[in-house]
Amino acid sequence: MKKRLLGLTMGSALVFSIFACSGEDGKDGINGVDGKDGTSCAVKALKDESGFKVICDGDSVGVIKNGENGKDGSDGKDGSDGKDGKDGKNGVNGKDGKDGVNGKNGKDGEDGKDGEDGKDGTDGDGKSCNAVALEDSTGYKILCGGDSVGVVLNGEKGDAGKSAFEIAQELDPTITDEAAWIASLKGAAGQNCTASSVTNGVKITCPGSSPVTITNGTNGAGCSVSNPSNSAYITVTCGSSSTTIAKAYCAGTAYNPAVDFCYDRTIAVLCGGKSYNPGNQFCDTRDNKIYPYMVVSGVGSIMTTNLNYYDSNNSNLVGSSWCGGGSGTATTSSGNCNTYGRFYKWAAAMNQAETKCGYGYNCQYAKNAKIQGVCPSGWHVMNYNEMDILAGNSDYKSTGQNGGCITNGEYGCSTSEMVWTSYQGSTDDQNPPEKTAYYFQFYHDYVSLYKSYAIGVRCVKN
Repeated sequence: MKKRLLGLTMGSALVFSIFACSGEDGKDGINGVDGKDGTSCAVKALKDESGFKVICDGDSVGVIKNGENGKDGSDGKDGSDGKDGKDGKNGVNGKDGKDGVNGKNGKDGEDGKDGEDGKDGTDGDGKSCNAVALEDSTGYKILCGGDSVGVVLNGEKGDAGKSAFEIAQELDPTITDEAAWIASLKGAAGQNCTASSVTNGVKITCPGSSPVTITNGTNGAGCSVSNPSNSAYITVTCGSSSTTIAKAYCAGTAYNPAVDFCYDRTIAVLCGGKSYNPGNQFCDTRDNKIYPYMVVSGVGSIMTTNLNYYDSNNSNLVGSSWCGGGSGTATTSSGNCNTYGRFYKWAAAMNQAETKCGYGYNCQYAKNAKIQGVCPSGWHVMNYNEMDILAGNSDYKSTGQNGGCITNGEYGCSTSEMVWTSYQGSTDDQNPPEKTAYYFQFYHDYVSLYKSYAIGVRCVKN
């Protein structure tokens, strides 16, 4: 048994204490009707602005007219005449006298001062009005010209509202017993329901109704994801249906971000997992090194740094190439391949054995030959014709790297910036082609060098 307190209020409060059994709440009682508001008054300006109309509860109870303007005051008295001017001096040579024999007539006296203005007339009998609240706050006193002409009192409070029971009686005259009426508002007692486990579900039983069984749902089909490393798509399969999803898009084309990347709306292959700018860089896929290049008219795309490639399994390179920029002997100094690239003897640069194209062996190629040598696939060692064009290009000549050279196993050529060409030959008649080859010198033009020296290599795109 629990206690519930029901309160219904309209104007005066009516409180009932009710004890009831547990069950649904009874319906709320109907609110009582508000009492009528007391009459209030307001002052409203007349349309012709001649005064104010006093309106109480919508009805005009009087008009307060504005006071008229006072009459103009009478004119002031004239000022007194000015004093006579002094007589003029007897002059023989007086300037202003007319026809005078014995002296000119005296000057006219100065005009008398203007009389003072008359005082303003007194105001007329017209009076203005205003409303002043009474000290007891019961209304307003109407004052016109300082005099009280009337009092407008506040309206009285309306009658108290009726109780819910009284309103119910008005709606249904047969209601006479207040306690019985309140009891009729109570909800019926609620009924308990029970839940019990059954095979593959739960049974709900409530008094007066048939039991309801809720069956357990079946498990949904599992999903699998196929994510091939060499594909641009992922396939999601759930039951008998499959959905293919692109891993990434570049300008509307799907690509695999584990292999490719998108640059300027174009798909390019990553270089060892690294992206780069295909507009001025390329990737040597043999060791995933990235090289910058520039485009020179008549030559095409050419590297702007020295090649840095080495393969310990390539016998043509072992013992015939070292890092540039070192000091001392090539066997005791590691040099700095990242800064100066790798230096190659001429035969190694052509990716040939010393016993075939080294010092003293003739391996002549055409001046426009495209010999791949140690360059990556699709690129070749700078040839003689390209060297000739680059000799006149100051922009390209500014990209030289002063890493010296290696001669007789020691670092030297400290002021040189040199790279091999694929063309044998010599500007010195005493040195035959099998001993020398042309190289491009960045700060000069081009000359020949003993093939036993090791210097840099720049590759040109085929």
